[in-house]
Amino acid sequence: MSPPDPKAWRLLLGFLLAPVLPSVFYALLLKGDLSLLGLVLVIGGYVPTILIGLPLYLVLRNRVRLRVWIVMLAGGFVAVVPWVILSLLSPADYASLGDCVSVINGRTTWCGHVRNFELYALLFALGAVGGLVFWICAVWKGFGLGFRAPAKT
Repeated sequence: MSPPDPKAWRLLLGFLLAPVLPSVFYALLLKGDLSLLGLVLVIGGYVPTILIGLPLYLVLRNRVRLRVWIVMLAGGFVAVVPWVILSLLSPADYASLGDCVSVINGRTTWCGHVRNFELYALLFALGAVGGLVFWICAVWKGFGLGFRAPAKT
């Protein structure tokens, strides 16, 4: 028997807040300030959340118990998939970043694979943070501090 679905307001809060903290972290890591937060939040946060995260939630909610580690893995997946798709759909003939030539003649070099892995690892970690925020908002029941009437004997 699966646990009851979270209340609608908790789900909405989870989907609204989950992209915020990772986007703030990413904007701070990227520029050192929050000037790009709006762009990062919309393009890197809400679009993947709506296009990938919402359908993923709808698939998983009745199939698995939404434990924190499952939701964090799903958050990492939601954050990485758009970047993987973009990198596969827009192959470059030549690309470099600093002293790393990442693409030569349309083929990714060893250095390029390392750089891609670093980016994907960072994005996965940020997505996992978003998954944690979602889990706290939508699934977590707290520390068990709710007050209940004593059971009648």
